[in-house]
Amino acid sequence: MKKMHKNLFLAAVCSSAMLMACSGDSATNYTTSDSDKIAEQDSVFSRDSVDVKVKDKDSAKDKTSTKEKDSTKDKDSAKDKDSAKDKDSEKNKDTEKVKDTVVVKDTVVLKDSVKTKDTVFVKDSADAEKTEFVIENAAITGVSQKGPFAKGSSVTAFELDGSNELKQTGRSFNGTISSDDGSFKIKNVSLVSSYVHLTATGTFRDEMTGKKSDKNITLRALSDLDGDRTNVNVNLITHLEYDRVANLLDENPKMTLAKAKEQAEKEIFAMFYIDADEFGYSEDLDIFGTDKANAALLAVSVILPTGLSSSEIMERLTALSEDMAEDGTWDDKKTLDSLAFWAQEIDLGGKMPTIRKNVLSWKISGDVPDFEKCVRHFWSTYFGLDDCGSIDVPVGTVKNMPKGVAVKDKEVRYTCVDSASVGKVWRIADDIEKDTANLGRDFEEGETHKGIVNKDSLYVFDDGAFRPAGDREKYLNKGCTEAIEGKTFKHEHSAYTCTNGLWEFDLANSEKGTVKDGFDDHVYNTVGIGGQVWMAENVKYYLNNRFYCFERDAENCEGFGATFEIAAFHDAVEFDPNSNEYRNPTGDNVNYCGVMNGKCILQEEHQGICPVGFHIPSAAEFEELMDYVDLFNGDEDVATSLKSKNGWIEKDAAGTDRFGFHAYPAGYENTYSNRKTVADMGVESTFWIKLDKNVGINSPNARYFSLDATSASFKKQSLAGDLHYARCLKNKNSI
Repeated sequence: MKKMHKNLFLAAVCSSAMLMACSGDSATNYTTSDSDKIAEQDSVFSRDSVDVKVKDKDSAKDKTSTKEKDSTKDKDSAKDKDSAKDKDSEKNKDTEKVKDTVVVKDTVVLKDSVKTKDTVFVKDSADAEKTEFVIENAAITGVSQKGPFAKGSSVTAFELDGSNELKQTGRSFNGTISSDDGSFKIKNVSLVSSYVHLTATGTFRDEMTGKKSDKNITLRALSDLDGDRTNVNVNLITHLEYDRVANLLDENPKMTLAKAKEQAEKEIFAMFYIDADEFGYSEDLDIFGTDKANAALLAVSVILPTGLSSSEIMERLTALSEDMAEDGTWDDKKTLDSLAFWAQEIDLGGKMPTIRKNVLSWKISGDVPDFEKCVRHFWSTYFGLDDCGSIDVPVGTVKNMPKGVAVKDKEVRYTCVDSASVGKVWRIADDIEKDTANLGRDFEEGETHKGIVNKDSLYVFDDGAFRPAGDREKYLNKGCTEAIEGKTFKHEHSAYTCTNGLWEFDLANSEKGTVKDGFDDHVYNTVGIGGQVWMAENVKYYLNNRFYCFERDAENCEGFGATFEIAAFHDAVEFDPNSNEYRNPTGDNVNYCGVMNGKCILQEEHQGICPVGFHIPSAAEFEELMDYVDLFNGDEDVATSLKSKNGWIEKDAAGTDRFGFHAYPAGYENTYSNRKTVADMGVESTFWIKLDKNVGINSPNARYFSLDATSASFKKQSLAGDLHYARCLKNKNSI
């Protein structure tokens, strides 16, 4: 029976091709083993002719035998005719017995024969004549892109069997990318099934660097060439969707390839927060196209690699493709975080103009799609920032990094801004923006607000927005803006006028007063300087040999004040470390302070020779005065601002008395050197300061505050017995 089937197979082939004269003798020379060999071979049959490629020697001998028998036809025609009739009868019988064959590819094989790769099975001999290719001698064109694949890269089209199993039939067609724009053309393609799987392998142009990649990558695409489609582009989306499409078709036998591709494409773009509902097929996308779909492709092509090498890119694509295959989502949060930060870096780091420039420099297209919007939308949405400029997220909104995202800077914030160049976009908030996040605009001009993140920072509401406060504004906790130019503002004991964006000290409107001395009922003028209230003149009280007038002239005491030894300045001969009691005026008890009278305790605000409610100033309080003056005197030095306008020998040494302190250069002497003059009048203005802790009442380490021709400083008395002036400061609890 096997021999009969083989004879029928040969007869069917000859009948359909009409190119060979087959005799009964030639057919009968095929044995069962011969026919099996024919079935196992990778033979090729065309529509109009049948070429049987026979490789084994026995089949070749059978062909030779057939030729020899054909040559005897003329000698014995009667015999041949009878033989032909017998063979025809035998063929008819065998034809009836051939059943249930399957079309696979280009060879005719009977049922139960070995099915080999790249073959076509037909039901009977007549189907060999009717077989038609859905694609015949056609060309498949397209572009291969991560960036464009380089010239010389290879492209291969594999025919699939047309089922949802996407099995390869074994037929493939090769092509080469002919230029650096990534375009290819695969010629002479004939397909029984319209399903094809394309692969492109080669180096590519990198959008980030503008240069070719170091090594090859391989991208793939799946397409149905049914209808008029002849163009199939290969890109990252076609590559990533492949495994997902295969899984969808496997799980849903009734799903079409088109529906599976549509779903997979949407799922991939959704990972980047891109709505692909109106996009075409992935194999139609082109990074040089101008619409939103092509912009989305270029954005993905820029985001996914995150600066990786070619081999690392392939590892990422493989991991992503496999991860998404089952459910259409990517569950690798760590990598997703890195993609979002990479996209943010591209955007906020100013790299997108470089990418656009690189793509244009390839001169493949005169335009580049608006991929920047997709990049910005991806990272900002991933970080939960929503649409900048929308009703819910107006310009000026500042948001924190969402919880769960690993970041080095825990205080990073993002702000929605309206950029003149790119419109409403998110960017990393600066200190001002993150410190004033969501405070709104319901503030008065010049109003200040502490930073939300940086609590030590202060900001001024100026012309509808916040700005950092200047040093004077920080001190006053009040902004000087154009809207309040010329207005006067009082703070603590001084007044200030807003002038050209700066608060200037206003002596005329600052606090002024008087204080009466309980020793001799002398009344002294006072002036408010910042947070302090100073006597505007020196103490003039003089009673005995520890209260002196310069050069023993009482008029000098009346005009410039008395000079004091350090003990008299503190109103004590020594301090009692064992007593907590301090009293003024003088008394006989050892715990009472008083002139030439026993011991007393050095207080925090030590009254000394000062009127009640005032105290002798410490070094720290003089430093506070100098700091304040330095803040509000512009480019003027501190000494000039505190010194009187007259009384100085050197004309350039005169001061401005800007703050009303009125430090007059009254000179000073030393009692231990027989009242020797140390500094002449008109040279220096000096004031005792409260003793530091652990410094004795008669110690040569006692210090005084000096204002001379060039500077303000602290000095130590040269010898015990210096005579300096007393300037008193109002107690804080009396202010």
